[in-house]
Amino acid sequence: MIKEYNSFSVENFLNDNEILSLEYNFKNIFKSKTGDLTLYYQKNLSDSILKKVKLHIGDFKIKNSHIYELKQPYRLHCDAGKDNDSYYTIIIPLDKNPQGGLYIMNQYADYAYSLDNYYEQNYQPILSFEEQKDKIKNFDENESLPDNIDFFHIKNKKGFTIKEFIKYEYNKAIIFPSKYIHCSQNIENFSSKKSLAIFTAVKVDFELDPLCFKNETKEDLNGVKTEYGMQVAMTNKGELIPCCYLDTPANQFDLDYQKLLKVSKISDYDNIEEIYLTKEWIEFAENLKKHKGFFACRITCPKRENKDNVVRKEKVYYKGEKTWEKDF
Repeated sequence: MIKEYNSFSVENFLNDNEILSLEYNFKNIFKSKTGDLTLYYQKNLSDSILKKVKLHIGDFKIKNSHIYELKQPYRLHCDAGKDNDSYYTIIIPLDKNPQGGLYIMNQYADYAYSLDNYYEQNYQPILSFEEQKDKIKNFDENESLPDNIDFFHIKNKKGFTIKEFIKYEYNKAIIFPSKYIHCSQNIENFSSKKSLAIFTAVKVDFELDPLCFKNETKEDLNGVKTEYGMQVAMTNKGELIPCCYLDTPANQFDLDYQKLLKVSKISDYDNIEEIYLTKEWIEFAENLKKHKGFFACRITCPKRENKDNVVRKEKVYYKGEKTWEKDF
């Protein structure tokens, strides 16, 4: 997951053979009253293209790739997808003389949203203005995009500010974090645009085996049942955290962990269950199921092939006799 914004461009990204290898067999047309959108899905990008992408962004996995042909500039949206694992978007113009450029905003979202239903689609939720204020990071209703021809196609300009503008050039790859809101530049007499788009995700090359999911009930010699597992913990600031292993100096630099802490002050709630039901805690649990966690989760809870390589061992004795033991 990208922690800071970083974008860059690479000229002459594709060679002639790579351009010829692009597929046009699998297409889908999205209807619009202001100009249809045609997508040509790329089932198998060539290895040489993938190696070039890796050279610039490191390890990744492909979420989706297509050539798009449109008759109107793209409006405000982001490419974050639905799984909260977005990485970089790569746009490579295929027109010899492409029109306009790309505006990238200071605002971003962790999931794919669109702000206008100008295409008939059901993949990206269309956010109302009130939803934008809640779901889009850095949204500022006191700011607005310029009221000029570049943004003539944007219905509601309020809340957004420009981070960067990159002019389209033939075969120049534009690489930027997928979660940032962006749109195409509108120009006079806009006719069409054709580009290859590659959407990437963070590559997960390991599996988590979360100990906090492993609560078990044990019965002692007296028949008393007790639930054991990696228990939740509390920091010295009164914050509830999923386990004590998260409260380390290194994990404090994890920005996602900091988001969890902000909603975990015990004194702010009537009971602990209210903390568990916050958006941040629910998202944390869902991410663990997908083998995505905080920095400390990756250190403490990777799936171990060697069963002797454990985090801790617990042994319970009653009147001098061991009743049970458990590895964590």
